[in-house]
Amino acid sequence: GAAGGYSALVQPTDLSANIMAKTLIISNAVAQDKTYDRTTDAVITGTLTGVITGDAVSVSGGGAFADWNVGVGKAVTPALVLSGDDVGNYTLTPPTGLTATISPAVLTAGLTGTVSKTYDGTTAAALAAGNYGLTGVVSGDTVGLNNPVSGSYDTKNAGSGKTVTVSGLSLTGSADVTANYQLGATTITGSVGAISKLPLAITADKKSRTYGDANPVLTVSYSGFLNNENESVIYGLNVTTTADHSSNVGTYDITPGGATATNYAISYNTGTLTINKAPLTITADNKSRVYGDTNPALTVSYNGFKNNDNATSVINGMTVTTTAVQASNVGTYAINASGASAANYEITHVNGTLTIDKAPLTITADNTSRFYGDANPALTVSYNGLKNNENATSVISGLNVT
Repeated sequence: GAAGGYSALVQPTDLSANIMAKTLIISNAVAQDKTYDRTTDAVITGTLTGVITGDAVSVSGGGAFADWNVGVGKAVTPALVLSGDDVGNYTLTPPTGLTATISPAVLTAGLTGTVSKTYDGTTAAALAAGNYGLTGVVSGDTVGLNNPVSGSYDTKNAGSGKTVTVSGLSLTGSADVTANYQLGATTITGSVGAISKLPLAITADKKSRTYGDANPVLTVSYSGFLNNENESVIYGLNVTTTADHSSNVGTYDITPGGATATNYAISYNTGTLTINKAPLTITADNKSRVYGDTNPALTVSYNGFKNNDNATSVINGMTVTTTAVQASNVGTYAINASGASAANYEITHVNGTLTIDKAPLTITADNTSRFYGDANPALTVSYNGLKNNENATSVISGLNVT
């Protein structure tokens, strides 16, 4: 009613005002910890708070550490940027007091190549720089390993692909660089080991025997055993020869073979079995006869034949002689066996004796007669048994006939 006394309100003109950009904040802002990567880049997480519903505004970017080195509670400076269709109506108040930790990068050491040696009875392994590898180093940094020269095999035995273990690993390089790293393990293993077998020579021992005897026990000698090891580590050895009980005089190979050993590379050397002649004695048999008779057949006896040999099958060139002839006087005469040979025998000749005994001789007084009163006739005798055309005059002496 009161307005009835007034005319209509005239609106003011030429009025103006400012619309100020709305300030946004990051709620629950946190700088994220990270692993050393040789950059100062930082990630900031949180919620963009204050954007009016319907507006298109977002935040991107992150932050930066003061330096890239490892550290705990390091300051992070935000470098956040607003974007979107309505970004012109807003301004961002960056978070303050942000910190985060840069943790050391973990490096992985490994073994590569081949760590080799010849069997020496120990597990000691010798390594070179080329047997080590290191992964995880950030590009631009120079970091290495101390490359220990000593390690150990899983066992002392020969083999390939053996596990090698190395302890005491550490990083090398500039201290300000290595401070940003740590080794995942200071002890590492790898299937890079190779232990080759040690050469071992097995030599058949020389042997000898006499023809017709059994072979001796065949033995061997070893060259190359390590430390206190001996033939107890050898398996499957056999030693053979081509000679048997009946083999002739000569030399025959003794051959070792078939041996195996975990840690030895075996080579063989043949030996020699020498079969020597067997002793054989040929003895002229003793003989006897009567004076004036012809010599009996001269024979011999054998002692020493082997393998069922006999004189007919193996003896060559033997002669049996004596100096006695039919007319030889009573006495003893040597019977000589000589000239015999045999491939498998060493012959000894032994003389015999021919004994010539006296021949029986009968002297018979001849019967005679005379007349009474006459003188006795000449008394004569007859001989029975004279030999070799001999006569009484030549061989008889001292005969009395009365």
